Amino acid sequence: MRIEEERITKELDKLEWLRQAIIAYSPQPSVHNTEMRVHNLTLVSGRIAQLKRELYECQHPVTY
Repeated sequence: MRIEEERITKELDKLEWLRQAIIAYSPQPSVHNTEMRVHNLTLVSGRIAQLKRELYECQHPVTY
């Protein structure tokens, strides 16, 4: 389970960096560029949320 946590943490770090890069990058404030940034941020943020959920489940296993 530790290996899974490490994999998720590494991917989260990469995606957080990518998210910050998308936010910071703005060569030209065109409508098309803004739409692409919003789309990419939505995808990256959704994946980050999914990975955070998986990480939580790894760290807090359900016991029945």
